[in-house]
Amino acid sequence: MARVLVDNFDSYSDGDLNGQGSWSGDTTFDVQTSVKQAGAKAISAVSDGTRREIEKAITASANGSQIWYMRASTNAGSNGGVVFREASDPGGNSEIFFEFRSDGYISYYNGADFVQVAAYVADTWYKCETEWNATTGKARHRVNDGTWTAWYTTPYTFATIGYVYLLTRTNTGPTLYWDSLSEPYLIDNFVAGAGDGQVVYSGGADWDTAHNATAGTGHDLGAVADSCLSSNDYTVNRYFFPVNTSGLSTGAVISAATFWGKVQYIDDDTGTGYTNLVQTTQAATDDLVDADFDQCGSTHSPVTGATARNLSDMTVNVWCNWELNATGLGWISDSGFTKLGMRVKLDLTDSAPVNITQLGIYTSRSAGNEPYLRVYWNEAPTFTPVPGPFPLFFKE
Repeated sequence: MARVLVDNFDSYSDGDLNGQGSWSGDTTFDVQTSVKQAGAKAISAVSDGTRREIEKAITASANGSQIWYMRASTNAGSNGGVVFREASDPGGNSEIFFEFRSDGYISYYNGADFVQVAAYVADTWYKCETEWNATTGKARHRVNDGTWTAWYTTPYTFATIGYVYLLTRTNTGPTLYWDSLSEPYLIDNFVAGAGDGQVVYSGGADWDTAHNATAGTGHDLGAVADSCLSSNDYTVNRYFFPVNTSGLSTGAVISAATFWGKVQYIDDDTGTGYTNLVQTTQAATDDLVDADFDQCGSTHSPVTGATARNLSDMTVNVWCNWELNATGLGWISDSGFTKLGMRVKLDLTDSAPVNITQLGIYTSRSAGNEPYLRVYWNEAPTFTPVPGPFPLFFKE
């Protein structure tokens, strides 16, 4: 079920890569056995002063991640790597670049400059990884399983990535190598359903009346869900984000997940506000009712399912993500809805406010801004019983 590119080149004949395994392009790229990261063979290309490319089509994916190994004969003058495009366009615009550069760094291109990720030395294999997300139009990278770069907006917008290219640039002399292209996991974005929005309790005479209420005074399925705590009338808003994740295979092995929401507005008079995810038990996944108010995690000391995000780190009209922890990953359903909610710091900690803390997140009714859960997963391992010896019974 791989949707990106899995290729170790071991089954190819030595010589030109062009024409083998659906690779198409310049004959500079050769299959060889002398230098390889694993297995029997890898690809090499000697830079000759002219930009050279070779492409392979993949299953077009709005969300994906590609791993490959690469090395260079020198870290002074090498220039080449892997680029990703939406369509076949040799020598044309590239949505994503991740390359060995002549300054001795592995870098990506953000549309204005090459940004250094990690230094490299000659004749050493490096594990490179690129991830993309068409919903936000962003990509990120890492080297040797290190820290991911921040998500950045790619030089060109894309709906999917459909082609992977090996690339050498215009330096003369260095030899570049590629091997062991693989897909670490499947990635899917599951958009929040029609039951996303907020339930509010407003006009509380005191904090406990509002915070501990079993039902809200109203609910809203509008285009923006907001969470507001105010000492003026003790108002508490709680988010609900039901997400249909039944598209996962039964028994899917989930490695990671992040919840993404686009910020509509922020008002944090405390300067220390944050939000976190909880598991909800809303009555319906396509609607909200006032009685759902106390179904957004436990009223007191709710279990949280992600790394909290500080309001001070958020920006209006910019996507923000919450990385699910082990508890949150356990909430993800492969057969129905994953029911997520969101509450702000003072509500989570049951602390009476003295000022307003407010966060607005667009809901599924705001076209192009729909919140979603991004899940990194693999198929459940299969087990095929192997017939073994059967016991023999003797009757005397």
